[in-house]
Amino acid sequence: MPEAYLVIIGVGEQPAEHITIEARAWLVNAGRVFYFLTDEAAQRWLHQLHPPAQSMQQEADPLTPITIALQAGMSVCLVLPGHPALHPLAHQALQQARTAGYRAWMSPAVSAEDCLFADLLVDPGRAGGQSFDTTHFLLQRCRFDASSMLMLWHLHQIGQLEAALGLRVLRDYLTDYYPAGHLVILYEPPTAGNQSQMQEFELQSLPTAQVTPQTLLYVPGRPGAKADKAMRRRLGMEPAHGGTP
Repeated sequence: MPEAYLVIIGVGEQPAEHITIEARAWLVNAGRVFYFLTDEAAQRWLHQLHPPAQSMQQEADPLTPITIALQAGMSVCLVLPGHPALHPLAHQALQQARTAGYRAWMSPAVSAEDCLFADLLVDPGRAGGQSFDTTHFLLQRCRFDASSMLMLWHLHQIGQLEAALGLRVLRDYLTDYYPAGHLVILYEPPTAGNQSQMQEFELQSLPTAQVTPQTLLYVPGRPGAKADKAMRRRLGMEPAHGGTP
């Protein structure tokens, strides 16, 4: 009997276009496929690749069918939108499968963050970047560098507040670090049949924005940060006693 295992894949924001060759192979060859895809076009595409695929949307405990399939000695593929590491269910399923002694892993995927980098021409490797769940960001008063890009997720539900009120709290917090006129971008990644959406706002106008579960907030780094002179010398980027380095 083949070895039972669990592989969790993400199909990106546009499944037919974003799925990797590796993830597609795991999907096609799996003994059982379970999925959490709400988009109907994505579901139809998935069933074309693996007709017996089973939706987990109505399952009271989504981990139970996965466990049953593993116990039956089957190879299992769990399909999620975007990148699987961004879904709590993926981590729960991995932990449970590994605890039970099965091999379990994630396959790399395209995330909404990757789409944002491409569409907005953002290079996080140049000046760095920071990414937070918005509620966690506010509750923990997370320390961050305002000279680097900041990206915030889950704007549609900040704490237990309605969207506009939650965005007002976020605006008030961010204006401690950025000027009220600092330009920010609300971004939604592309979906099947639709292009990505980008709206630019002044920070002070953020509470007027319309957001969805897919909306990300991109805050460009505040300009004017200066490099540390002592570190420049240590890195050989500045002469220690004048002259040309």
